[in-house]
Amino acid sequence: MRKVIAIFVLGAMVGCASANKIVLPSGAVGYTINCSGTAVSISKCYEKAGAVCPGGYDVVSSHNQPGVMTGFDGNPIATSDKGMVVQCK
Repeated sequence: MRKVIAIFVLGAMVGCASANKIVLPSGAVGYTINCSGTAVSISKCYEKAGAVCPGGYDVVSSHNQPGVMTGFDGNPIATSDKGMVVQCK
């Protein structure tokens, strides 16, 4: 059971960048880019934005918040919530 928990926690810490299509308040199409995880740098968000917008993009908003969550054993685990909203050019 400990091995399963360790794998789950490691997966949550590493993470990867993902993108979801959204409609911005202006009515234009945009993308939310999520690159959360303590081992993932904000540069992964920019890489993903470049992949979904090969012609370039404008950053509408971004965030980079460190945090702490409680693990299954009650000990604190460092977390990182990073992401951005982009609009393709």
